[in-house]
Amino acid sequence: MVAFINEDQSKFVDVDSDRFSTALNMNDDEDEDSKYADDESERTTSRLLDSLCLDEPFFAVSAPNESSTLQLAHVHKNTSRLSTKGILTLMNHCEGLRELSLSYSFLSEELLEALSSNKSSLLQLDTLRVEAHPDAKPASTVSCEAWCAFATHFSNINFILLAYLTEVKDYEALLQSYVPLTHLYFGEEVPSSAIARVGERCPRLGELVVGAYGPETADCALLSIARGCPKLTALGLGDCEITCSAFVEFVAICREHLQVLYVSDTSLIEDSDYDVDKVSARVSALLGKPWQPNYVPYW
Repeated sequence: MVAFINEDQSKFVDVDSDRFSTALNMNDDEDEDSKYADDESERTTSRLLDSLCLDEPFFAVSAPNESSTLQLAHVHKNTSRLSTKGILTLMNHCEGLRELSLSYSFLSEELLEALSSNKSSLLQLDTLRVEAHPDAKPASTVSCEAWCAFATHFSNINFILLAYLTEVKDYEALLQSYVPLTHLYFGEEVPSSAIARVGERCPRLGELVVGAYGPETADCALLSIARGCPKLTALGLGDCEITCSAFVEFVAICREHLQVLYVSDTSLIEDSDYDVDKVSARVSALLGKPWQPNYVPYW
């Protein structure tokens, strides 16, 4: 795995010293400590990153004697941008790389085109993980053509999006049928109207976690997702409400492939057809295995 994170809260990264014993710290600061860290780290990891552009600010961690286990690239300043060239240079040093984790701010047309090119033919990427926050958005959106080329090149990619964006317009470029989303995690302040679009725009989705939805029930949104996401195998609901009848209908539609279902009893709104006990019995019958909601204590 290699991860690129954009943050300015701290210059220190918590690294598991049992797994990672060497580090290369390259920063555009000119203080003595950073110069010493650069010199000391370069001696131990120069073979790993000997061709990296030295003007790229990053923090790289690797296990000893294994260039294929590069784990982390950490940008010290929000004002500094790690270029596509820098990312690809790091990745080319890691022949065994299977996962790439990026801040949303690093996701670009140039990066996807480079990953999808013949020059990256040796890269066997299994997972792309993107974390999207309101204060770290890319300068421009990625085109349909770039996403399609990426999805074709990595036909079995697991694309994981952790979304904490709070404005509906910010989801316009991410929730599209040509974006190969397979795992989607919504934070607690995501607009309900953005979640409601998932069923229409995410046909490859296999896992969905919704932190919050409201103020109305999630009935229509979840039923749309059940019909529009035929590969959905896992659902987790946080601060959401769904009527018992709609929940049973959702499970009935997804039962052939649904494997993980996490819903609290406080999310289930009893109606004239079902109470929570009847829902448990009916869902168990549909899934062919015992199922109960997660019971929340009331103290």
